[in-house]
Amino acid sequence: MVMVMANSLRPGMICICVGRKPWKSEFIGIIQKELANSAVVLIEATHEDDDSLVDAFGGKTVISKKDILRR
Repeated sequence: MVMVMANSLRPGMICICVGRKPWKSEFIGIIQKELANSAVVLIEATHEDDDSLVDAFGGKTVISKKDILRR
């Protein structure tokens, strides 16, 4: 995996996200919208221990660009 350059994110890009607490594992997502220092990510796949978080967040989350890896 390679760290994504902050200016290379674009909607539709598939990525691996390294979530901070309460996430226990990395998750796969699709960039929906790029923000100044973060992105709105549609959660596509995650570890079963984090399934309840997907429901709690409505299937998407905002994550720092520093925590997004290229898939």
